[in-house]
Amino acid sequence: MMKESTRRAARLTAEIQGMWKQRERTEREIIRRKIREAEEQKRLDLELNEAREQHQKLNILSMQMRVYAAQISDRLSGVQAATVEQSIIDQIEEIKGTTLLYPGDNEW
Repeated sequence: MMKESTRRAARLTAEIQGMWKQRERTEREIIRRKIREAEEQKRLDLELNEAREQHQKLNILSMQMRVYAAQISDRLSGVQAATVEQSIIDQIEEIKGTTLLYPGDNEW
């Protein structure tokens, strides 16, 4: 009877230790996953902020080009001025539509 109790206690102890080890592994994996998700979210937020900043810079540049086009057209006279201004504005719109880079794009 004593041997059986000892064996049962040893088996129970081993099972409990196994359960605790499994629980610790699960907790470590949950922590690792949360850290990975936080890092990924931080990276995505940074990329989004960079894209917004680049878009804002492009808008400022576009506005400056429009002002420049208006100044140039004021210096020119008559029909030629309107044509030049429209040509410059069309070129700006074309550039604006094609050069917006997002983080991760290596095309300059």
